[in-house]
Amino acid sequence: MAERADAYRFRRAALVAVALAGCRSFPPPPDHSDLDAAAARAFVKEQAHAVADLAAQVSLSVETADFHGSLEGALLIAPPDRLRLRTSKMLQDVFDLVVTPERLELYWFPDGVLWRRTPDGGAPAAAVAETGGKSGDARASTFLRALDPGTFRASLMAFELPPVDATARSPWQERVAGERVERTRRALVVADDLESGNRLVRTFDGSSLLLRSAEIRDAAGRAQIVATYDEYRPFGTLWLPTETKLVDHRHGVTFSMEFSDVALNEGVLPGAFELVVPAGATVREIR
Repeated sequence: MAERADAYRFRRAALVAVALAGCRSFPPPPDHSDLDAAAARAFVKEQAHAVADLAAQVSLSVETADFHGSLEGALLIAPPDRLRLRTSKMLQDVFDLVVTPERLELYWFPDGVLWRRTPDGGAPAAAVAETGGKSGDARASTFLRALDPGTFRASLMAFELPPVDATARSPWQERVAGERVERTRRALVVADDLESGNRLVRTFDGSSLLLRSAEIRDAAGRAQIVATYDEYRPFGTLWLPTETKLVDHRHGVTFSMEFSDVALNEGVLPGAFELVVPAGATVREIR
């Protein structure tokens, strides 16, 4: 009986050892508890601006009232204003999304339709005539209408938005009219009054100063956008989240993403944010 118990304990210990061997361990993030409010605010701003570009594999879940799906893909960002996300499911391409200051474009592979939105809602700078009689996939239209280029742009810089008095207007970008900072042992809270009348509140961990959440509310206090950040990992000298969730209450859409194979500040190839219209594609404008 004793021998059987010893064998059981040995097998259990072996299984635990194998499981632990398969897990990567990371040191805890640096402790910045000694920084006062001004120094802590300067630190988080510096960290946000340190990301020049980032590429990663991504597992993406998208939920709207009319659309729900889980996809795999590749993400490329170049803050403060450029993003590309190409997704697939079961080895089949689903969509290719590009966001720049000039336009938001989404090519929906199943139907060969390129959906396009520009900041002024008018004709794009380089109009492409619509060809063929395709009506497009209704899911793509619904999905694209729920995408807010301004939200994407703000999230690229971890909602580190430019001040009104130091920057010119830019398409799809909020600016900060005023700011208040509160520092406690448990958190650094940065509250920004935005040019639109909305209010942005970001909460950072009090010790590591890693961003935990960002929330935008309208003048009446209603939640517009809520973003959360988890599972931070070190990439060089920066700690970045590998899990994010963004809920846009205005459009009823939730994005959940998990990142892997992250490449940070390795440069962006020319043309990386240019979506070439495939031959025979239908081009549709979203107003």
